[in-house]
Amino acid sequence: MVLVFLGLLETTSHYQQLHQTQLTLNFLLKEKDRNAPFKAELASEVMGNPISLRWNGFLSDDVEPNKIHLVRPDSSEIMVDSFVVKNNHLLIYSRSWSKGKVTIRFDSEACSMRLGGVNQPQTLEGNYLAPSDLGTLMVQFPEELQGHLVLLEKQGKIVQSKQYGKQNASRKDVFRQLIPGEYQILIVEDINGNGYWDTFRPTTREPAEPLKRYTKIPKVRANWEVEAILE
Repeated sequence: MVLVFLGLLETTSHYQQLHQTQLTLNFLLKEKDRNAPFKAELASEVMGNPISLRWNGFLSDDVEPNKIHLVRPDSSEIMVDSFVVKNNHLLIYSRSWSKGKVTIRFDSEACSMRLGGVNQPQTLEGNYLAPSDLGTLMVQFPEELQGHLVLLEKQGKIVQSKQYGKQNASRKDVFRQLIPGEYQILIVEDINGNGYWDTFRPTTREPAEPLKRYTKIPKVRANWEVEAILE
């Protein structure tokens, strides 16, 4: 598939005028990928609060709270406190939860994509961990972060992310309610300030935003606080 942009090109955070130029992007997409329905998957089948869902497209902020249900095995519903949209991730915060199975049910048009399109009915199954089954990771960065993203990765998947701009620069932070296990920390230089790691920047034809990976992170333990000092 070839996309050709002429004239004004919209990016996440600004507009850039391309004068008498043509930018061509080649995407190696199969037909089934282009026609794939808009749907979610659990970032992990075992989870705490919030529930993290990864979608196959960037979400708009138009989430319909009454069309998303968290259901216990006895068919009673867990009360949802709030939703947070982060690019293609949806975080669902519940007011309380207990250990055990949970069903996440999406009615039609519960979520929509930034570029148009809505979800169809979908049901996902997962398992809640009790608060005492989860751990906390306290992180001290090698320097004050300003204009950066910090991505927390477990088994190759991003489970939490934080953005540090000019107004909230930080030398340390805390990641809470983590499933026990081994993690890696990625620090990204968020050059365009869009809160997302851009692996390709078409407007400037520059390579991916610089990233540094830290692998020697203490193992997260249940009901425990561990500290990672990045050097």
